[in-house]
Amino acid sequence: MCDRYEKLADLRYLFMLFEFFDGGFKNLMNTLTILKKISMLAAGVCITSVSLASTAHAIIIGNPADPNNGNCFPFSCKYSGLGTRYQQVYNSDLFSDAVVIDEISFFSTQNSQESNIIDTANYEISLSTTPKAVNALDTVNFSSNVGTDNSLFFQGKLGGSIIGKTFSISAKSSFLYNPAKGNLLLDIFKTNNLGDGSGLLDARSGTFGNDSSRAHNFGTGFKSYGLVTEFRTYTISVPEPASITGLLAFSALGAGSALKRKQQKA
Repeated sequence: MCDRYEKLADLRYLFMLFEFFDGGFKNLMNTLTILKKISMLAAGVCITSVSLASTAHAIIIGNPADPNNGNCFPFSCKYSGLGTRYQQVYNSDLFSDAVVIDEISFFSTQNSQESNIIDTANYEISLSTTPKAVNALDTVNFSSNVGTDNSLFFQGKLGGSIIGKTFSISAKSSFLYNPAKGNLLLDIFKTNNLGDGSGLLDARSGTFGNDSSRAHNFGTGFKSYGLVTEFRTYTISVPEPASITGLLAFSALGAGSALKRKQQKA
């Protein structure tokens, strides 16, 4: 019997896989129609050639952090209450393969304060594949840094003390990132900020080299600046285009047969 994780249980990730191929399925409504037909057959179809997820693993960018130092942008700066936009770009070379990102974490291991408090505010966090290089983000026109696949990762209210030494944000909608298509951009909008945060998060302040950099309206420090960041990921095994074509052909045939039987009964 097929395990439920071997079936087409997560059609959202299957739809994301279509975007890996340059040809076909560019029309969203047509694609969703196809996926609807596939979902009708998913209960009885075991797909063993498409591995959508494996054991989670972490990719940490920036370790080791600058010792006895840190940065409060964009989460915990009382004096930067007017800041509303923060972006950080990560070099695609730091990712070995396509991954699904479902959690982002930051750390506070270099801060001597007993507690770290995140500003109470509304945060809108998105991820995209940017055409911009590290140390080349536009620090004025932030929108020009955003990739065409921009996707909302998290939206909601955050605030309060960091438990332990890690501040994690779990996805409300996971992001499929293919490093072959460009660098990864983290984009944060911050509104309704109470300015009640304090403390520093692990960072690289001018020492990130070509691994990461940032753009923001919180203050200064752009090139080779940024927070040490952990991405919890699942590796995606992308099938050959022919495999997906075969899958869709099989599903379309099944959907067509079901429709024909329905018409005959009528």
